[in-house]
Amino acid sequence: MQDNFIKIFINNLNTHTLELNSYNHYNLVYDLRKYSGVEIAGIIIGRVRYNAKHIYTIDDGTAIISVIEWVNDQMQDSPFYDFGQFLVVRGYLRKYNNKFEINAKFINLEEQVDAESFHWLRTIQIQSLFKNKIK
Repeated sequence: MQDNFIKIFINNLNTHTLELNSYNHYNLVYDLRKYSGVEIAGIIIGRVRYNAKHIYTIDDGTAIISVIEWVNDQMQDSPFYDFGQFLVVRGYLRKYNNKFEINAKFINLEEQVDAESFHWLRTIQIQSLFKNKIK
């Protein structure tokens, strides 16, 4: 399956149909389409640096989730983002200790003032489109 990501609020993860795939990640099912990953946006409220990974706790205003960024030899200069910075994350859902977390594929530091508002509006628009099709 080709990577395709859908914008979602963190608190909505438990309200959608999820299917475990062969990579031990969850696919989201919307309107009979499967999405291999999710896109969230939020503020860093926690962070831990290890040799092989960075773990960020992201708050999107609806809930919090851990985001795992795996760091390999080619990524040793990968930025370690700071508290309060606003990130847009695309990645794959998985469960660890019975909680969802995201294995990050892309992390983007968003510095535009209206980025959070735009992400919220676009996510609400996408979710309302799916809800209207289901009715």
